[in-house]
Amino acid sequence: MTKLVVLYINDKEGDFSTGFPVSLRIREGNRELGSKVDGFLPPNAKLLEDYWLWQSRYLQLVSSLQSSRRVTPRKATNVSVPEIFAASEQLKFNINNWLNSEEFMPIIHRLDEKLSISDHILFIFNTKFLDLQKLLFQREAQFLSYLQQNQQIPKYFNYFEEEQDFYIVQEYIEGKSLDKLLEQLWIKPKVIEFLLEILLILKHLHQINIIHRDIKPSNIIRRDKDNKFVLIDFGSVKQLDPRYLSNRSSQYQLPLHTMIGTPGYAPIEQMEGRPGFNSDIYGLGMTAIHLLTGIHPKNLKRDEQDNVIFPNGIDTDNSLPTVLTKMVYYNPERRYHFVDDVLQDLECLDL
Repeated sequence: MTKLVVLYINDKEGDFSTGFPVSLRIREGNRELGSKVDGFLPPNAKLLEDYWLWQSRYLQLVSSLQSSRRVTPRKATNVSVPEIFAASEQLKFNINNWLNSEEFMPIIHRLDEKLSISDHILFIFNTKFLDLQKLLFQREAQFLSYLQQNQQIPKYFNYFEEEQDFYIVQEYIEGKSLDKLLEQLWIKPKVIEFLLEILLILKHLHQINIIHRDIKPSNIIRRDKDNKFVLIDFGSVKQLDPRYLSNRSSQYQLPLHTMIGTPGYAPIEQMEGRPGFNSDIYGLGMTAIHLLTGIHPKNLKRDEQDNVIFPNGIDTDNSLPTVLTKMVYYNPERRYHFVDDVLQDLECLDL
């Protein structure tokens, strides 16, 4: 059963200069899991400054990209991706310190007490404070604007605010999401074609240190006009420290991030708040196995060595099940580390 987690931000009695009273409630069905817990987010005017700096640098880069496509006449910019990443890192550092403050610890302790990595969680961030809403909303809009250079990601057009509600305007993809295409089992060549296309999209994301964190059938659409696969829903994306890219082992300790993902499709390390590039590979592998076998990840069986047990009718003598198994090992060290590793093995398979 889904656990409903609601974090209330008291914007009537607080702001960034004085701090925010907060409270937490957790419910499972009709049952309250413990009493309401109160906490406090301390004053942090610097957080808002860091956010606006990060946003302005993103918008300058996007403006430059749009100008190069002659969408509208705009000024050129000298803002670089490293500068944007530095602003993003400063913002992330400030947010982490804010959420790890002593006054907020009662909230953290209750979350640790009542939630586990196997729970299906619906999280509601309840506030009418516009700057807090913008901080969450504009992040997705800016990622979409930058990522739209890839033809298999929905084009971003604009975002706007109206009567304190926020809207993203992006390309409508005519087609069906893969969760609507599970009635019949997919054959091996179709699954390989699917894997190759999505892996190339992920390669584009990972090259700029971005992980999607929510790869699953409902977030992939088969586009009607050309039968290409399109990856959607970038509300969960995360930018990784570039040091991770140069470390192909576990020697580089991933920093703790927000727990996010869909149970069954998200690996353990992601649900524990430490996603990496091969967390996306896990989600893609689980999606491919679902298409090939019709078995939901929650019902997938494994042997004692953590190898996937494919059902009768799936030819386990060919190499595709071997590749898929390596994509979805529980232990990320046994799993493919990078997209290129998977592509190399797939390209050796016979269709």
